[in-house]
Amino acid sequence: MITLAFKAFHYPAQENNTYTSHFHNSLEFLIPESAYFLQTETGELSVSYGDLIFLRANTLHNQIQDAPPCPRYVLHVDKNTISSLSTPDINILERLEGMKNCRLDIRGKEAEFIRILSFLSDPAAMVQKSELSAAVALMRFFELLLEHIDYDDSAASQGTTSRRSVELVHNAQQYILENLAQPLSLDSISSDLHVSKFYLSHLFRQLTGYGVKEYISHCRLECACELLRKGASVEEAQSIFNIQNSNYFAHLFKKEIGISPAEYSKRYSQKLILK
Repeated sequence: MITLAFKAFHYPAQENNTYTSHFHNSLEFLIPESAYFLQTETGELSVSYGDLIFLRANTLHNQIQDAPPCPRYVLHVDKNTISSLSTPDINILERLEGMKNCRLDIRGKEAEFIRILSFLSDPAAMVQKSELSAAVALMRFFELLLEHIDYDDSAASQGTTSRRSVELVHNAQQYILENLAQPLSLDSISSDLHVSKFYLSHLFRQLTGYGVKEYISHCRLECACELLRKGASVEEAQSIFNIQNSNYFAHLFKKEIGISPAEYSKRYSQKLILK
């Protein structure tokens, strides 16, 4: 059964320019119509027409303060909706979560993406728009998106990849996400998935750009940031890393985020615009 929970918007240049740090509980997709400048937890991002920005749920971001405003299309989609649009062969949410880059080059297809978002965001069409037609439009959006993810993150670097190999990496990613609070290692993951650790390690890096250990740390860091933003203590955020040394946790956190976990909590906990 398809569950629809989404919001689509077209913002003129002078409308809804959000310079305050904020995050969404849904996944966000943004297509700028001119130069657009965005600040995320991992740094500044400069994009233009022909690029598509993908932001995971709970990703802290804002427009850069002194940058010119930009007209843009924005789509927010609930995780459950994306899961309901998936098939037994293709788990859309897993493929999105496995992306290393948040920017996709959609040049040559941007007009089709915009036609879909124009339909989904048109207030005049809302009354006439049936749930089925909206579901079809969303499915086409993700079909187009997956074509570009496959090219950018897999096919370009390795040619063709067997479905079994892709599914194995997706299973490993899902295993990691479901067990972040537990001790994790390449040995334990490969053992539970009944595959050679050397094969999994090679395939994982080939398809995702991450080493397994690096990916675990990345996911735990995202989870720690989310916990801190929601008001958890530094100790609670640290627990996701399965380490007792608070100084080591602070070192890891500051190395990746740029500030200490205590400062991050002070700046962003319960002070954000929630959408």
